[in-house]
Amino acid sequence: MHRPVYILEALGTCTESDREVEVCASAEGQHDANRGKLVVSLDCFVRPVGLTEKETHRHPDWLPTPERLEEGVPEEDASAMVHDIFRGWAARVRAALAAEHARRIGIVPG
Repeated sequence: MHRPVYILEALGTCTESDREVEVCASAEGQHDANRGKLVVSLDCFVRPVGLTEKETHRHPDWLPTPERLEEGVPEEDASAMVHDIFRGWAARVRAALAAEHARRIGIVPG
């Protein structure tokens, strides 16, 4: 894995200040051959859905905090591991979005 692997996925939408935003999760992974480690940066954010607005990324408090992981892994397994790590991260972000929806409609106290 000589090149970084970058994954970005829009996971759903919600409303903020009377406008629709989409919730995104991302992962960027790079294998450090000198150390034999995979370094993965995980992030999530909301951005405007409409094409008429300038794209900005915001990180509301209800989203998981960005993370940086290091795993000892052979270079040939690094790309697959980035995808595996991202699947778990995306599940956490989806769960946060579902919890926020539930809080907004009054299912859970917030």
